[in-house]
Amino acid sequence: MTVLETIKHLKTILPAERFVLTGSYALSKIGLTIWTETLNDLDIILYKPTDEALATAQRLMDETPAATKPKEGYVSKLGLKYIFKFNDIKIDIFIQEAEPKATLLVENGEIEINNTVNIFAAKKLANREKDWKQLYQIARGICTLNDFLKSQGFLADSSKTPVII
Repeated sequence: MTVLETIKHLKTILPAERFVLTGSYALSKIGLTIWTETLNDLDIILYKPTDEALATAQRLMDETPAATKPKEGYVSKLGLKYIFKFNDIKIDIFIQEAEPKATLLVENGEIEINNTVNIFAAKKLANREKDWKQLYQIARGICTLNDFLKSQGFLADSSKTPVII
C-alpha cells in the first residue's frame, strides 16, 4: 500500500468532519522538509470525529500498539489521544476541538494538510529536541543570521553595530 493509499484508507476508517495531516509529513508536502520515501510516522488531526472513528482508533491502539504511548503533557497540550501502528507506520491521532483554519489541499484536493504556522506552534509546544532541530533546519534554509546581517549592511560596513533582536 502506498503512502497516499494508506492515508486515504485511514481517512475512510476514521471518519470525521475534517481529517487533516499535520507534522513533518505535511511540511514535506509543501517542500519545507525532505521526504525520503520512507514514512515512519504520520500525524493526523481529527476535527469532530464520529463515535465510530474514536472506537476504531481505540481498537487500533489496543490491537496494534506503537512502542510509545500518549504522554500526559501531549494529551493536554496538543490533543494527542491515540498512537498505533498501521502498515508499519506509527500513527498519531490528535483530537481537536477548534476547527482547523487555513489548511491546504494537496494530492488533487483529496488530502488536507495543516498550515505551517499551526505545525510550527505545535512543534514548539511539544518542546522535543527533534522538533527544535527540525525547526532550526527550516529556519536556516530560509535565512541564516549572516544572511540577515548582510541584508542590513552590518557585515559589509564594520562601523554599524548589530542590534540583538
